Amino acid sequence: MLKITFYELLGMIRNGTQPQKVRISDINFCWDEIYDSYNTSEDGLSLISWMHYAMSDEKLATKECIEIEEEKNE
Repeated sequence: MLKITFYELLGMIRNGTQPQKVRISDINFCWDEIYDSYNTSEDGLSLISWMHYAMSDEKLATKECIEIEEEKNE
């Protein structure tokens, strides 16, 4: 399990190398190609909205809180 910051995830999105699934605080978010964002499948909560209400700007910049499962090459 790899942990990254929100800013690292934004860089991956900008480069088009974002993972399909990320996890933060036991909540799973999936990449939505239509909206170009991460959302939960249950209630459509977006990752950006969740982080806006759950963390300060300082934590977003420095805390490695987003988990990425390393994809297996088959």
